[in-house]
Amino acid sequence: MNQIYDIPAWLAILLTIIYLSVSLCAIIGNWMVLWIVIRSSSMRNVTNLFIANLASSDIIIGAFAIPFQFQAALLQKWLLPHFMCSFCPTVQVISLNLSIFTLIALSLDRHRAITQPLKKRMSKRCGIIIIVFIWLVSIITAIPTYVAFKIIWQETSQRNDSQRNLMPICAPYGLEENFLLMYNHVLVCLQYVFPIIIISMAYIHMAIVLSRGPGIRNEVRSESDRVIQSKKRVSR
Repeated sequence: MNQIYDIPAWLAILLTIIYLSVSLCAIIGNWMVLWIVIRSSSMRNVTNLFIANLASSDIIIGAFAIPFQFQAALLQKWLLPHFMCSFCPTVQVISLNLSIFTLIALSLDRHRAITQPLKKRMSKRCGIIIIVFIWLVSIITAIPTYVAFKIIWQETSQRNDSQRNLMPICAPYGLEENFLLMYNHVLVCLQYVFPIIIISMAYIHMAIVLSRGPGIRNEVRSESDRVIQSKKRVSR
């Protein structure tokens, strides 16, 4: 049996204002980023496509996760339509996956640009394929969350009150506990352990390469001089 805690009215109003502000800022600010990338053809490079994908994930979590999850936490029960009980946590997992996987792609793209400056950059088509793959993986890994979360009626009571009531609660139900535990461990690895290892190694290697800056600049300069000389010969 869960115990319902009384939340002061001033605290509920303050938290509502804060969460709504965060949600609106996430939606408006990231929509502006998307609008700039969509409207300006000069901004549609691979790096900005990844940044636009990050903006999309933030819009999703700001529009579909933050307001509704906050409502359930504040009221300590689920009063929204039942289908949103599974929809909102699933969107939250998808959005987090999109952000993390896109940050990995961004770090690897920066790593290649820094450590192999003379090689051909990633094409926009390749970047779009990577973004589509990120979306597919993010949605697939969120399917167990959609299946697990359901509305259950749980016996609750007010603090210092012996009266008991049945309240609708949105919580995982129907799946084996061992499966949910294993799934949570997989999510921790996908969303934290592996990304932090990959991103850290990429940026550490970039720092090492950049510490040898003069050698890299001379190599790039000599290659540029060779290209310029060859173009002059072709022109003559």
